[in-house]
Amino acid sequence: MDINQFTLNAQKAVQAAQSLASELGHQQVDNEHLFLALLKQEESVVDPILKKIGVEPSAVEKLLEQDVKGLPKVEGGQQLYISPRLGKTLDAAQKEADKMKDEYVSTEHLLLALLDAPGAQGHPEDWGVKKVVKQFSLNRDKVLHALAEVRGNTRVTDQNPEGKLAETRKSAGSFKCCPAAPKTIRCSSANRVWVKPPSWKGWPTELSPVTCPKV
Repeated sequence: MDINQFTLNAQKAVQAAQSLASELGHQQVDNEHLFLALLKQEESVVDPILKKIGVEPSAVEKLLEQDVKGLPKVEGGQQLYISPRLGKTLDAAQKEADKMKDEYVSTEHLLLALLDAPGAQGHPEDWGVKKVVKQFSLNRDKVLHALAEVRGNTRVTDQNPEGKLAETRKSAGSFKCCPAAPKTIRCSSANRVWVKPPSWKGWPTELSPVTCPKV
C-alpha cells in the first residue's frame, strides 16, 4: 500500500480513523474506525452512494459507534498501529482501483473493500462492519450500481475527484426546471438548461449548456 496513491479524501479518512481510535483509547486502528471516518466526511462519495441505495448514513454511523465504543481501552499511551485486518482492507482497496482502471485509491474503493472484508477476529459474526452489511442488506452489486449513478463513467485520474463530484452535486441540486421543459431537462436560475438524453441513467459530471426555452 502506497498512501501517496490515495486521493486526498482517502488519505484524510485513514488519518481520521487513526485519530478516532486514539481518542477512544484503542491501541489499533481497524475497519470500523475507517468506516466511521468515511461516514463523517463531507465530500466523500460514501454518503451519496448509501443514500442512492436507500440507506441513511447517520443510521449506519450510529450502529457502528455502538460497537466501536464498546471496544476495550488501553491506558498508558500505547503506540497506535494499523490492524492486520485493516492493512489487508487497504491493499484490497488498491486492487479495487486497479480493476476500475483508476489511477488513485478513492473513498469508493475503500467502501467496496470494507464491505468484502472478513469479520473482526474475536468478535461475533454480526459485529461492526459485518453487522452493518447484514442489517442494511449492503452488497457489492448495490454499491457498484449506485456508484455508477453518482460518478458516471469518469475515472479517478487525480487526487481530488471527490471535491469535483461534490461541486457537481451542489450545482445539480440548485437547478430549477423550466415549467414547460420535459423531464430530461434541468435549468439553472440563470436561464440555462442542461439536456439529458433518455438513455442516460444519471447526470454526467460535465453537462452541455443550451438556451432555456421561454414560457
